[in-house]
Amino acid sequence: MGAVFILSVAAWFSAKRIPGWWRALRAATWPIAEGRVEDCTVTTFAEQSLGELAYSYSVEGERYSGYFHQQFAAEQDAWEYIDALKGQGVFVRYKVGSPEVSAIRIDDQRPQFSSRKPLPIRLLRHAIEQLIGVSDLHFPSLLGAKYWALCKGKVESTTVTRRRERNLFYMGYYVCEMSYSYIVAGEYYSGQFERICLRENSARLVASNWKDRNIYVRYREDAPNISTLRNQDQPSQYSA
Repeated sequence: MGAVFILSVAAWFSAKRIPGWWRALRAATWPIAEGRVEDCTVTTFAEQSLGELAYSYSVEGERYSGYFHQQFAAEQDAWEYIDALKGQGVFVRYKVGSPEVSAIRIDDQRPQFSSRKPLPIRLLRHAIEQLIGVSDLHFPSLLGAKYWALCKGKVESTTVTRRRERNLFYMGYYVCEMSYSYIVAGEYYSGQFERICLRENSARLVASNWKDRNIYVRYREDAPNISTLRNQDQPSQYSA
């Protein structure tokens, strides 16, 4: 259910980008003006994020502004991407006769505008993370986490919170957040894990199944502070 929900939110964010995408497609033959990224914001819902770049440009001495949107499969990806672009110069396409109508085309920009993996790959990564119960993991590591070292740990706390997103008509959903601890070579480490549920009962069932439980943690031997939980490593009664 979590993976389907996340993909549904991703589809919603994609739909919001259609007007800008269509304008950028038509702008291929429009003249180019130099502009600058003035501000950046990120809207996040159910682990999907929509980054917004506010930019300005000048045509014949008049100053105009516009917005450019990019979709991300994680909030951290969004901030890493747009933080690097804030204050940077951009090339803006504007419509002849209506210079207030503009678009940013990726093909016109410097490499940092398109240095990320394609969105479908990033969405697939996060859908798989939700499906097998792995969070905050880069895709290459996701495939190899089953070969990481295994140690015992414990779920220290669980909380269930309800979240709402005004950009999705205040749609509500529930998140079960779990904090866990584990020890490697006498050193104490901690991690966090979460599950997204559409119903409160489902989220509370997940919380009750995991609360105060002894668990098995996968960690990287070369960086034991990096860890994850895999459903396959846990007793079957922990699943919900």
